[in-house]
Amino acid sequence: MLAAGLAAERATASGRLALTKAFEAIASAVKVRKSAAAAEADLDFHQAIVAAAGHERLVEHYRRVSQQIKILIVSSNALLPNSGVLVEQHQPILKAILSGRSDKARDLVKAHIELEGAKLIAHLEAVEAAAMAKEIAE
Repeated sequence: MLAAGLAAERATASGRLALTKAFEAIASAVKVRKSAAAAEADLDFHQAIVAAAGHERLVEHYRRVSQQIKILIVSSNALLPNSGVLVEQHQPILKAILSGRSDKARDLVKAHIELEGAKLIAHLEAVEAAAMAKEIAE
């Protein structure tokens, strides 16, 4: 959220280009239905946002947790009804950043993270409940 707001305020021309290219990579991967490539492009898009924020400490912290973020992205993306949703989720974020709308960018990223996180948590809880029910039945 912080990164998106800062990126909207601070992104350089090269940062904006990197964001656009990362988004285009998501769209390309979705178009050819390559889920692994789409997940990698999704991660690259989020990394491009952090880089465009121009905040060294934030970049370092993101680098430290990037493997966990990748797991989260792959897991969340596996629950999507179709990979086209990735484009729908990320395009408004890109537009908000490129147009310099920091509040909008922060709000969109927050909503994206909260919604996808809640879906993943609900899925994991359902899997755990099913496993427990099966264990009890045996």
